Amino acid sequence: MKYSYYNDVIAYLSRKIRSNLLSYKILKDNEYLKQITIFEDMIADLVFNNNFDVDDSELKFNTKITNDDLFTLTYDFFKTLDKKTFELFEKLFKYHKKNVKLSSVPISKDYCGITYTSFDTMEFYIKIKRFYDIRDVNTLIHEYGHVLAFYLNAYDGNFYANQTPFCEIESIFLELLSFDFLDNIHFDASDSYNNRKNFIYDIYGKASNIDNKFVLYNNMTPNDRINHSYYSQIKQKFDIDKLDLWFMYSSPVEIDILYVISSLYAMELYDIYLKNKEKALDLYKQIIKLDYPSNEEFVNELSNLSIYPNKTDTFIRTLKKDAK
Repeated sequence: MKYSYYNDVIAYLSRKIRSNLLSYKILKDNEYLKQITIFEDMIADLVFNNNFDVDDSELKFNTKITNDDLFTLTYDFFKTLDKKTFELFEKLFKYHKKNVKLSSVPISKDYCGITYTSFDTMEFYIKIKRFYDIRDVNTLIHEYGHVLAFYLNAYDGNFYANQTPFCEIESIFLELLSFDFLDNIHFDASDSYNNRKNFIYDIYGKASNIDNKFVLYNNMTPNDRINHSYYSQIKQKFDIDKLDLWFMYSSPVEIDILYVISSLYAMELYDIYLKNKEKALDLYKQIIKLDYPSNEEFVNELSNLSIYPNKTDTFIRTLKKDAK
């Protein structure tokens, strides 16, 4: 009896803690959603106009990538960019054995790569989680994109310290170009397709979560308490149960928004690159130097550069075409 009683108490406390934690996550995300309403329509357009059937099946990759392959492919990719960017990359790349850490252990649940920079010593450090396949190439190119931005934007740390929804544009832009680079060197066709699929499904999944959070935020009024009645209303109105909510709120909206908004703008920059490489790379360098205190001002400045989210979707349409 005593053992059973303590088990019951522990189970009750565990449920209570989990319930309070979910309440905290919802309230915290709702507070952040107030600050990013400017992005609500952008995200809804992405979700509504594409309607991907994202499944949970694990993507298979056939080609194994060694450490030497990883660094060689990354170096060769940056050679395809303009001379000034490549020369800077080449200087930084000389120290890759010291500055890049490859690990089989996940960095965190939200990242497969991370870049640290020191504004005191002007040094950088990259760490990525190795899958030993084509995805690692995109990850390392993405992280080097952050390093290049660090040096190209005159060492201005404010932009990256604030983690704005735009701080991934330049890295995701280079990541998108890396997909084409790997295609052009005739990588395994199924690997290339699954690689693109992995990228866009991740962004679409994040966008769907944010879109759902906006729906709940606009239709429910939890105030400072989220109780059984609140969850019952969600279940009745939207057919979303607590398990669904746990999945939806497993990643904070301030993390997801970085990749979704940056991806929307990076895809527009990618479309410009396909038509005019020099213009796109010039815009890329201008975007790196942008630093505005509000999301609205940043969106306006990107509009002044004629970059609008959801205007074109070559990357997405290519994926859909290949799927047929």
